[in-house]
Amino acid sequence: KDILVMANSILKILNETFPGVIGHVRPEKAVKDLGLRVLMSNWQEATKQDIILGHNQAFIFSPCHSVALFEEANAWLKNHPLILSSLDSKGLEFDDVIVAFDFDRKFWDTSCKLEGTLRMLRELYVAITRAQRRVVILVKTDNDEMQRFFSALGCEEVAHISLMRDFHESTTPDQWFATGMSYYLDEHYMIAARCFTHAGKRGWACYAEGKESLRVGDGRIARTLLHQAVPKLCQNSEKQHILDILKILLHLTYPWNHDNDHLFNSVLLTTPDYLSRRDSVDFFCK
Repeated sequence: KDILVMANSILKILNETFPGVIGHVRPEKAVKDLGLRVLMSNWQEATKQDIILGHNQAFIFSPCHSVALFEEANAWLKNHPLILSSLDSKGLEFDDVIVAFDFDRKFWDTSCKLEGTLRMLRELYVAITRAQRRVVILVKTDNDEMQRFFSALGCEEVAHISLMRDFHESTTPDQWFATGMSYYLDEHYMIAARCFTHAGKRGWACYAEGKESLRVGDGRIARTLLHQAVPKLCQNSEKQHILDILKILLHLTYPWNHDNDHLFNSVLLTTPDYLSRRDSVDFFCK
C-alpha cells in the first residue's frame, strides 16, 4: 500500500480506537501519487542478510525497546549512523525507511484498546511518514497479530533477498561528512556525530557531541569533548572551528585547561582579529 494511504489508515485507527486522544490531525496529502510503497519482510530472514544502508536511508525502532533493538540493529547494519528511535526521527525525512517495532502481540490487537497500542500506533505513524520513497516493515513470523495488523492495512510481503538488493547503497566518507554537517547545522548533534564518525572525522564528532552536552546543560562533559576536538581539528587545519570552540570554552565556568594553549595560540596568530578584546582578555587571564 502507498505510504500516505497507510499513514492515513493508521490515523483512522487511532481516531476510532482512541477518540479524542490525539486531537484533530489532518490526513496526509500529496500533490502527485508517486506510487510510494509500504512492504513487509520477514524480520528473522532479513536480519541474516548482509546489508549496507546509505546516507539517506534510516532504520527506525520504538524507544520502548531501545537497548536490545539498538544493539541488534547496530550489529546487523554495522553501526549505521541513522539507526533512530521513532522519537529521534520526528521531523526528519529519508528516502527509505526500515521499520522494526517489537511490541508484544497483544498490542497489535487494536480491539483491546490498550495503552501500549496507543503508543505503538503513534510511533508507527511517525516512522512510516519519515520516508519519501519506500518503507519496509520487518515482521516477526512468531507474532501472528503483528502480521494480521499489517496485512489488514494492505501491506504486501517482499522477499528478504529483494529487500537487500534494493536497500544496499554505498556512501563515501565525503557524503557522510556532508550529511553530518547538514544535521549539525540543524542542531541534531548526536546524529551528526555518528555521521562524522562514519566519515572518519573524529574531531568533528567530538565537537558535535560537545555541543549536544552543552545543549542539555552538562558543561563538564562538554568541556572534555571540546578539548578532545581541538588537536584533531588542528591536524586538519580547521582553524576557524578551533576558534569557535575556544569562544565556547571561554564562557564555561570551569578552570581553563592549559594543555591546548599552544594550539590556540598558534591559531590566534593566523587570525588575530577573530576574538574580541574581552575574549582575548578572558583567554589570557585564564
